[in-house]
Amino acid sequence: MALAPLDVWARLLFSPRAIIPIRYWPRLLFALATSFFSTLLTLPERVLCYGFLSGPRSSPDQFRAPIFILGYYRSGTTHLQYLLSRDPNFFSPAWIHTLVPQGFILTWTFLRFFLIPFMPSTRQVDPMLFGPDAPSEDDFALNNWALASALAGRAVLPQAYQFYARFHDLRDLTASELSRWRRYQVAFVHKMSVIARNKTLLIKSPSHTARVRWLLELFPQAKFIHVTRDPGAVMRSNIALLQLVQRLYNVSDPLPPETIESTLVHEYLATEQSYLEARTSIPRGQIAEVRFQDLLADPVSEIHRIYRELAL
Repeated sequence: MALAPLDVWARLLFSPRAIIPIRYWPRLLFALATSFFSTLLTLPERVLCYGFLSGPRSSPDQFRAPIFILGYYRSGTTHLQYLLSRDPNFFSPAWIHTLVPQGFILTWTFLRFFLIPFMPSTRQVDPMLFGPDAPSEDDFALNNWALASALAGRAVLPQAYQFYARFHDLRDLTASELSRWRRYQVAFVHKMSVIARNKTLLIKSPSHTARVRWLLELFPQAKFIHVTRDPGAVMRSNIALLQLVQRLYNVSDPLPPETIESTLVHEYLATEQSYLEARTSIPRGQIAEVRFQDLLADPVSEIHRIYRELAL
């Protein structure tokens, strides 16, 4: 969130009020300093592109319906996204788009000096490719543009995990919070569609697995690909991931290991159950499912099958 604008940081720190222990103040001050420069650099684009937040809400047919990759964290969604991104007919949002969603069009020339030196060539949790042009998750954009994501609680403010976890499945949001998520979800898709031109957007965020019903309301023609993986492997990987990110990015104390484990197990089961309930409402020809082990064993055949089932 170092490049999120100051108004997003203000919402994070004061709504609800966050308690930041003194030992985390240097990390917070560094983030606020970079946020200050990002806010100034991206302000012209935020003003010029304000229409993205209001124009397409009632007319999503203005742009091509996206393809959403579904699956809980560490289920193989990134692997599938990277594979499909090799198809020149698809366009995946990159880290330059999701970390600075409010200002990547006009100000990337300047922002790259702040961003690139701090980005490793591989992800810190596994050896997969990482960098400003690598495919990313749109939940980072919703977080850094409007704080309409569960990511703030997962990594930045672990003590507020449950408050922000409501954005994971959208079920317990207030009317204004749900409206904010809808507005910025459509705005980001609309903005990325302008960049993608005639290509189909390929969007991936694990939280979308629990949001299928709401995504269909926003994008009735959207298509979905759901990835599953052995639950034991998913849980072990998620526990290690959350412990890592809460050490790297937190400005409040990490959650105890036993709390992390019980929280993730509950969230994983609820997420997959939410998908199973919503799957029956997805029209035929708009959903394909794949097992991660099958994708690893025979990627070409599995991709061909997905293309056939979705008429791509």
